[in-house]
Amino acid sequence: MITPAEITSGLVLHLDPDVLEQRGGTYECPPSFRVQNGHFFLCLDATKTEGRWLPLYTKDGKGRVEISRIGRTGHEKWTGGTFFYHEDQVWTAPHGAVVASADAGTDLSRKGQRNLLTKTRIPAIQLRKPAK
Repeated sequence: MITPAEITSGLVLHLDPDVLEQRGGTYECPPSFRVQNGHFFLCLDATKTEGRWLPLYTKDGKGRVEISRIGRTGHEKWTGGTFFYHEDQVWTAPHGAVVASADAGTDLSRKGQRNLLTKTRIPAIQLRKPAK
């Protein structure tokens, strides 16, 4: 299980967005566009208490951008997959919500072998006001 102390920019976890929202996570898009079911989420940045997270999609779509394959480490589902993000789909969540969401989302990473994206490859997405 992930611990709050391990949450940092570049971390990639498989999260359950329903649990993330139930535990205080907010998102910037309209509710009808909110990500559904378990997805990998990339931590854009983090403070001591919360972080900004970007859900990653396995399929391209309108407004989605492919995430770099360079600089990935961790589980082969992460390192070998093709993933896209939408810059309007940014979540802000307390670390406790992320921990609970990773547990519910059956994250397979382990301490010392976390899924990561090198910091130079993290998309630069500015903070907007949550839609919720």
